[in-house]
Amino acid sequence: MDLINNDLFQTVFDSASNGIAVMQAVYDDNNKVKDFSVLLFNAYTLNWIGDKPYKGRLYSELFPTVKQTGILQKFIETAETGITARFEQWYEGEGMNHWFRFTAVRQEDLLVVTTDDITQSKQTEIALNRALEAAEKQRRLYDSITNNTPDLVYVFDLSYNFIYANKALLNMWGKSAEEAIGRGLRENGYEEWHAQMHEREIDEVAAVKKTVRGTVSFPHAELGSRIYDYILVPVLNERGEVEAVAGTTRDITDIKQAEEKLQQSETRFRNMIEQAPVAILLSRGEDVVIESINKPMLQFMNKSSADEVIGKKMIETLPELSGQQALQTVIEVQKTGISFRGDDQPVDLVINGRLERRYFNFSYDCIQEPSGNSAVLHMAVDVTEMLLSRKKIEESEKRFRSLIEEAPVGTCLYVGPDMRIEIANKIIMDQWGRGPEVIGKNMIDVFPEVKNQPFPEILKKVYKTGKQYEQKGARADIMIDGKLKTSYLDFTYKPLFDSNGSIYAILDVVVDVTSQVKAKLLLEENQEFIRKIFYNSPVANLVYVGKNMILREANEKMLEIFGRDASIIGKPILETIPELRKTDLFEKYNEILATGETYQVSAQRIDLIKDGIPHSGYYDYTYKALMDDNGAAYGMICIAVEVTDQVYARQKELEAEARLRGAVELAQLGTWSIDVATNGLTYSDRLIEWFGYDPKDQDYNKVIPILEDEDQERVAKAVAWALKPESGGIYDEVYKVIHPITGHKRILHAQGKTVFDLAGNPIRMHGTAQDVTIQHELQTALEQQVLIRTEELAATADELGKTNENLEKSNLRLVQSNEELAQFAYIASHDLQEPLRKIITFSNLLETSLGEHAAPNAKNYMSKILNSSMRMRSLISDVLNYSQLAKSEEQFKEVNLNEIVQNLIMDYDLLIEQKKAKIYLEDLPVIQANPMQMAQLFRNLIGNALKFTKKDRDPIISIKALPLEPHDIDKIHTTHSNAEFCKIQITDNGIGFEAEYFERIFNIFQRLHSKSDYEGTGIGLAMCKKIVQNHGGDITAESQFGEGAVFTIILPINSEV
Repeated sequence: MDLINNDLFQTVFDSASNGIAVMQAVYDDNNKVKDFSVLLFNAYTLNWIGDKPYKGRLYSELFPTVKQTGILQKFIETAETGITARFEQWYEGEGMNHWFRFTAVRQEDLLVVTTDDITQSKQTEIALNRALEAAEKQRRLYDSITNNTPDLVYVFDLSYNFIYANKALLNMWGKSAEEAIGRGLRENGYEEWHAQMHEREIDEVAAVKKTVRGTVSFPHAELGSRIYDYILVPVLNERGEVEAVAGTTRDITDIKQAEEKLQQSETRFRNMIEQAPVAILLSRGEDVVIESINKPMLQFMNKSSADEVIGKKMIETLPELSGQQALQTVIEVQKTGISFRGDDQPVDLVINGRLERRYFNFSYDCIQEPSGNSAVLHMAVDVTEMLLSRKKIEESEKRFRSLIEEAPVGTCLYVGPDMRIEIANKIIMDQWGRGPEVIGKNMIDVFPEVKNQPFPEILKKVYKTGKQYEQKGARADIMIDGKLKTSYLDFTYKPLFDSNGSIYAILDVVVDVTSQVKAKLLLEENQEFIRKIFYNSPVANLVYVGKNMILREANEKMLEIFGRDASIIGKPILETIPELRKTDLFEKYNEILATGETYQVSAQRIDLIKDGIPHSGYYDYTYKALMDDNGAAYGMICIAVEVTDQVYARQKELEAEARLRGAVELAQLGTWSIDVATNGLTYSDRLIEWFGYDPKDQDYNKVIPILEDEDQERVAKAVAWALKPESGGIYDEVYKVIHPITGHKRILHAQGKTVFDLAGNPIRMHGTAQDVTIQHELQTALEQQVLIRTEELAATADELGKTNENLEKSNLRLVQSNEELAQFAYIASHDLQEPLRKIITFSNLLETSLGEHAAPNAKNYMSKILNSSMRMRSLISDVLNYSQLAKSEEQFKEVNLNEIVQNLIMDYDLLIEQKKAKIYLEDLPVIQANPMQMAQLFRNLIGNALKFTKKDRDPIISIKALPLEPHDIDKIHTTHSNAEFCKIQITDNGIGFEAEYFERIFNIFQRLHSKSDYEGTGIGLAMCKKIVQNHGGDITAESQFGEGAVFTIILPINSEV
């Protein structure tokens, strides 16, 4: 209603070129629509009712005739069904006699009726139909004339072929039209001389544009030989060019009979003229004297009877024709004998005393008589109304075209079943990426890329069914500037109908909504991305909403923690998991809803029941409020991580740290660490006691003055060397320290290992120190005794024995210290794994969370962290394994080395296949050994042979037993003269190494190649050396760089070695 009262709307409403009424249904006692209350008429409609008040009155009161004409009933049907009504109706009443086109549309509870006055176009249509009927009658008249005349009527083209033959001629030939038309004279039975004669005459008529007459004898199919009189006349086109030659042939065998027939023909002809519904007139001479005329022509001339014009010149009867083309054309036809046809010819006639321009379709045919005289047959159809109607239609089309071209949205018109682009405004051409060159072309020719898109089929369906089609956000892929561009469109295909109700075109209205659709797609993509993060997150997620704490969403990780399936989603959490009532969860939830604050908890114990079994776990979780658009909390999201394993692991860490401290105390070791960046020191309490100061007050350089002068430079250089990557990070020195307060001297054996970053820069150095004062003093005393009393060896045997006994004790303590160091290395390596595992775990979580959205440098850093962590894990594992070798207490047993190697080959099956390696195994012996260490020995050697390969050749590995040579035994240090040994050789064709590394490769952490070229920790061959030594054997290596390597192992066969 606001819209109706709007001034702008009223202005636009009143400017409409048709009547518009807005009405509201009025119902009877049965709730059926009986009439309509008028809400608003536009100015056009008010012209029909005058100034009388109308608002609130019934439509049938204002227009009483609508009931008896059925107009009101059609409006009621539209109001009740919602189906739009379109119809035409003759209306008489209230001073109106008009044809109207009504359109009734229901808009919610209103009925909107548009009324178009189509009286003039309807009358034009009726007149046009009458004219067409008259023209059809004229055609039938001509057909009747030509086919019922006994004369032979025919037409030649300029190639001498018959293009028309009347019934009489076809009967004379004894042929049908299909057999004769399109064929020449000879094919239709003419003799050669006869055919040549007529061909010459046809050429003459075409050349000079004059009539040719003649007489000829020709056999009739039924009557035999007959004599015929014929005439050939030129048929001219609108440019005056001869386009055919028409002929008429008459049988003059019996002149009298011919004259009688002529008289009858003239009589019939005149009767036909007078009775024909088309205006016909017959004139003679160049003065155009009217000889015969029918009533329609008298009406055109505004005459009441034929007596007013018969025998008079045309110029006398219609003086207004003087100087007009119509009269000149008749004179020209009379002179030349050439017929004339003209459409929409203008003629100015005096009608009711006023000069008016009328338009006619004329035909002037020159009729030749046997006497040689000629007449002109005039035929005319008044097409004035039809022409004016057509002009109005053209003007309407022009307005329609202008409406399309000036429309504020993309609009075009497709005409015909081929969808020819008739009109397109600039907006839609810009959307197409085309210009005006598309006008007149078929849509599929302009847009071949849409053949496999739905639009051609939709257009065909609309054109076939006449039903309008609309679609929102349709995807269209159109080639613009050589590239396929995707757009999203709101479009409507509206069929347009002609006066016969047939579809002749489709109006396409398009709005480009690409930006809106892309924004929507981006929003949906973001929502889907968030959803995927939620459900695929490696951590547990859930969402609670409402006062009853309903579980809105939960991913699989959270359901796994709860020990429930997805059936609990959508229900209050305290009902589905009642054991949570024992926690403060509900109180915290209400507190978060009230305050909107975030709540975090670490390692909280929660007791749940999973599969009917009580389960206790520890969890880190975060509660964060969810806010609506008004800033009020309506729920919360919870992110939880189960840390049960970490809590238990931390407990184990604490226990391990306690054990480590016990081990350090047992070994009487001091531990220390240097922060390279700050030179900061970290000491254990024992070292603080030995050094006599707290390292927190000074850096490690302050330690140097505490050392004796002779040790200071050496120790400083050793520390500096250990901080360089090429040193392997190993620090191992013995030095003396002087307590700054007591002056007490102590000899310490310090060992350390430097930790480097990925760039090879030192980060920290960790190490231990052991007080070896007693051992050193004993060793010094022993050396002095040996030096001084060598000559008195026999005399001092007892004293030397005591000294040896002391030495054995010292050695025993050293063995114990080494065992404690091995235990320390084992424990330290174990404890390093837990923080490393956390680094790897949380790095993986971070990488997963970032996904494809991580910056390239972030991905690179994450990759470096993970790769370094994995190498560190491998290094720790190898250190553990190496430390285990020193304290292995497993008993030797019989070991079949063939089985050991064959199992390893199966383990390496995939790598062997990938590298196309070949391994040749010859029979190996059975020995007494540690099975696990033997497997480790051959695993490292075969693994290295598969790792250090050349890219240009397939690996070949040979494993075989060889006979011992005398010099092999010299390498073995044994106290058993009857020991039996075996010799095993492993050969490969890999990259090899230089001779200078033959011994160094068995040192721990020794690498000959960069980590980027070949993976590894540098411990494998050191473990091999240790294993062989544990078994009382020896291992050596030989190689030539680039030509592979040979590893020779000598092992005892029995366990006595």
